[in-house]
Amino acid sequence: MITLAVTILRLVGELEHWSKALFNPEAGGPWSLVGITWLAPIFGLYFATKLVRAGEVPASLWRAIGIAILGWVVLIASNMMGRRFLLAFGFKTMLIFFWIALAFAGLIQFLGWPALAKVLLAYGYAARLPVAVVMFLAFQGRWGTHYDALPPGWVSTGFWPDFLWLGFFPS
Repeated sequence: MITLAVTILRLVGELEHWSKALFNPEAGGPWSLVGITWLAPIFGLYFATKLVRAGEVPASLWRAIGIAILGWVVLIASNMMGRRFLLAFGFKTMLIFFWIALAFAGLIQFLGWPALAKVLLAYGYAARLPVAVVMFLAFQGRWGTHYDALPPGWVSTGFWPDFLWLGFFPS
């Protein structure tokens, strides 16, 4: 519910043209202080604490921490590599690379703490579904928010391709 509330607040802030530091309407909405991305580590710790209290602990704490760190390294390295090298091959190539890196970073978490990985996967879908719906509506209505902003250099090929590339699949 908190993630949904932040999504709605973000949308209202952008539609009402509130501070760009808080509600950046540019493609991707970089560095906005109001956004659900910032909630992921907070809820990750929250869910981990709840699992420990329920007796669902990882087989090895150090292995779980190491794999979590490896996941972050994969994401950071793929982001740096993607923006530096892959953008030359086109934005869609870079997106595919990011999706593969995200999937790999997420899947390896099952090796460290399967119970937490399952909870975070469910949270990710629960957080993404409302965003995908908002993006669908924003793309149709051309709201001028980060939910429907096209990246620089993007050549639109119509509603459905744009929505699927930029709105349906997480990036």
